[in-house]
Amino acid sequence: MTLSLWLSLLVVFSLPSPSISKYEKKFVFRWDTVLAQSVDSVYGRRYRTDKLFYRLAQVYCESGFNPRATSDYGGWKKAGLDTVAGIKAGKGAAGLTQFIWSTAKTYGAKDVNPAEASSQIERPILYNPLWGIRSMSLYMKGIERFLLTVKNVKTRHRLATNDRFLELVACAGYNTGPARMRDRLVKHGTCWDTIKMSILPEPRNYAERIEKVANEMKAEPRWPRYRGL
Repeated sequence: MTLSLWLSLLVVFSLPSPSISKYEKKFVFRWDTVLAQSVDSVYGRRYRTDKLFYRLAQVYCESGFNPRATSDYGGWKKAGLDTVAGIKAGKGAAGLTQFIWSTAKTYGAKDVNPAEASSQIERPILYNPLWGIRSMSLYMKGIERFLLTVKNVKTRHRLATNDRFLELVACAGYNTGPARMRDRLVKHGTCWDTIKMSILPEPRNYAERIEKVANEMKAEPRWPRYRGL
């Protein structure tokens, strides 16, 4: 075999596979159909494309597609608690969608069990990825409905007709609390650039990162098959 042919083969096999996203370097998203069905059932199929990518990007931003991900923001490790006890004490978040225990219980979770991270059957357990994906969609839809109760007609119309604006405000609400974001809508109206400067950097950056990742995912060859699921 000639040197040039060897070099050509090396280039071909070095190229990233179109079936892999650059966001799947460490953990692969294995729940394509579950996410599509979740979005369809919660939002309706006509909203599929945009909502799919927003929710997919949100899962990535929460856990990097790691169903065993945990967050120790409340200091449960320092307190000498194990993972389950720490999360149930309200000192952390867990799973593919990083729910805290109080919110998880609102969406039907009955237990915290890290072994559920590898489950292929939906069960109401915090680490269960199928439950987490569906619950995230339900939670985000609930935030959107709550934001749409703002009294200002112009603001309600903007939320109802501009999906980008709605997603930015709702995603920030997922991070910092929907009541806080509705308050910002009351005070600052329909300009995201004004609203985002009135909140902490973390929810602002969280919302804008989800938008950025969603747009980049749309351009990747890995995800277009979503439209056919």
